[in-house]
Amino acid sequence: TGLLGAIAGVSLVVGGIGIMNIMLVSLTERTLEIGTRLAVGAHSRDILTQVLIEAIALSSAGGVIGIVIGIASAKILAAVKDWPALISVASIVVAFLVSTAVGVFFGFYPAEGSAARSDRGAALRVTLAQLQREADRKKDHDDGGQRLSNNLPGWPRGNSRTLFNAKEKHERPGDGT
Repeated sequence: TGLLGAIAGVSLVVGGIGIMNIMLVSLTERTLEIGTRLAVGAHSRDILTQVLIEAIALSSAGGVIGIVIGIASAKILAAVKDWPALISVASIVVAFLVSTAVGVFFGFYPAEGSAARSDRGAALRVTLAQLQREADRKKDHDDGGQRLSNNLPGWPRGNSRTLFNAKEKHERPGDGT
């Protein structure tokens, strides 16, 4: 039983690291969404709650799939080998709770580190830069259309590269610092 416990522990850690990586990639790809939510008034705790709920949903779905596969495997093995399959409700509940706890534990780091501590100003700059890049890609070069940054007071007239590079240097575009 000690060997099985060690294997189960390693499996939980590997699964948790997988959840953490999926959440980190998801948050990286959703910078625009998070920046927009922060810019319109969402609090850090709202972002933290959203990411934790996603991590719990992901790990709970994995727990349910694992329970179904475990029950099916036990029934098949019992039928093939003519062994009794003893599946207790308590073991199913414990398995589900442990999978959910792993989701909370390993989902908290991406939620706290990447989402909840985002700076509103930086998020808005990145969001504007991403929106500008999308607009630049869609418009023709000679159509004379206005850029998003041209409509914002205090922002220089420029392309998305100007906005993005300014964010990287921690300065406002056009202020020369």
